Amino acid sequence: MFIGLGAGDIYTGITLLCDSLQALSNSKRSQKEYIDAAYQLETLEICLKVAQCKLLDLESGDSRDVLARAITECAKCINGYQSEISKYESYFREGGEHGSFRRKCLKGLKKIQWLYEKEKTEALSKIIASHVQIITLACSIGSLYATPQVPHRAGLLYSMQDSLTAVQAAT
Repeated sequence: MFIGLGAGDIYTGITLLCDSLQALSNSKRSQKEYIDAAYQLETLEICLKVAQCKLLDLESGDSRDVLARAITECAKCINGYQSEISKYESYFREGGEHGSFRRKCLKGLKKIQWLYEKEKTEALSKIIASHVQIITLACSIGSLYATPQVPHRAGLLYSMQDSLTAVQAAT
């Protein structure tokens, strides 16, 4: 059974996504790639909120473990992206001698935009979209498993888990 993922972890992830969305939307020179990344982050935020509610509803078991694993894999992806841009953390801190927090965010985002090629941003959007699909599928597995009216639900659950594994292997 998966242990160690709580509502606080999901809330922290959602907060990080909201901050990223705000920073991306404040960037006046947003190109198509950044707008796509912002859209995918918004979709992921909604998906994680649904998953958080679903985790609270599900009892211990395979369906909860699958959903928790999908969220954990998504968190690894977001943490990897965050660690790549962590050298710009000073631009995201409030205060300092060179202007407002918003100006520092914009300055940091401009540097990130120069360093991150178009392909990396497009790849991030695709990865986030795949995580949204995986988490949505995991939520569906939990709903299917919790519905007693569905005949042969165990067979359907395992076939959906196989699909989830195939999607995870492709990313």
